[in-house]
Amino acid sequence: MKTILLIDDEINLLNAYFLMLEKKGFRVLKAINGNEGLKIMLSEDIDLVVSDIYMPQKNGLVVIKQIRRILKYRNIPIIILSAGGTKKNVYTSIGLGINAFLIKPCSMEKLYQTVEEVLSSRNNFKNVLDISKIDNDIDYSNISIMFVYNNANVTDNVYEFLTEHFNTVCIEENVERYEENLKKKNIDLLIVEISSPYDRNFKFLLNIYNVNKYLEIPIIVISETKNDLKALFDCLDFHIDKIIMKPFEYGNLLKTILQVTNMQYLNGKLTLLINKIKKELMENREKELNIVNFLRNKIYRLRSENLKLQNNIYKSREERFMMFSENNRKISMITKKISKVKKIFLNKRQNLLRMENIIETKLKFINKKRISLEAY
Repeated sequence: MKTILLIDDEINLLNAYFLMLEKKGFRVLKAINGNEGLKIMLSEDIDLVVSDIYMPQKNGLVVIKQIRRILKYRNIPIIILSAGGTKKNVYTSIGLGINAFLIKPCSMEKLYQTVEEVLSSRNNFKNVLDISKIDNDIDYSNISIMFVYNNANVTDNVYEFLTEHFNTVCIEENVERYEENLKKKNIDLLIVEISSPYDRNFKFLLNIYNVNKYLEIPIIVISETKNDLKALFDCLDFHIDKIIMKPFEYGNLLKTILQVTNMQYLNGKLTLLINKIKKELMENREKELNIVNFLRNKIYRLRSENLKLQNNIYKSREERFMMFSENNRKISMITKKISKVKKIFLNKRQNLLRMENIIETKLKFINKKRISLEAY
């Protein structure tokens, strides 16, 4: 029998929900304020919390944050039930890892349906959390994760959740140190919280994408504007492995992490990246050749003009000298431009080749590991 804790200062509503859920076969405990609810949490084994936000003595969101700090309740499902259905409250609730948000007045049937859905998801969540059931041959806890965040409330909970299941989880407040840590700590997965295309985290992603760095690292984006971001990423030809929409369940986050770090998935991702880099290398050479040939043709035309000037009897010596000097000046400038263009394209190729080498090395490692596991 599942145990549900109801926290609400409206006595009549509290009693009505209590009787309804009890009749549906749940063990139901009730508290008329946040302090009383926390005391019950510490003395009982609770499976689900349904809490109001605006209550005397302690705000419901503060109560939830304190519940999340209790080790055994880090991942407990929580339903917010409140008359204060403002966007601010909704987003704050999302930051605290809320499973559902119901606005009062809420019908008995709606509450019961939500309770059933959340508890059902919770059962699935427990199955997902048993990593050993997914693949006994792979130690998923050794996945190294960097979490780049905006919202401290989200960080409190997601960071705790990640550290509970993975040995290495890095968080960094200073945007200047993101890349530094990516280099130093051999990161296997990047989880980035993005609020809009204008925030620092989006600019960080765009920066590493533009210079073809860390393409081999899977990226999960957590956002509340999934469709807008997806359209933008597609427009930029920027491959994000997964966008998770707030609110999300931790079980789904874990499942996504395991999907994008799975060896079969990585094999496909890295193979596509190598093909993409080979295509870029070919395009790089073709573009360089076209530009250089165009500039060389300009030089050829200027030299041809100089040859004609030598035999031009209709112009004075001074005029020929001036035109000849001007053409040579242009030839010199174009020659320097060719050298500069070649250098730019060479640097780009070197970066692509370096990236290709990193990805091929990682791909060989993954394939070698897969073969050894299959042989085992």
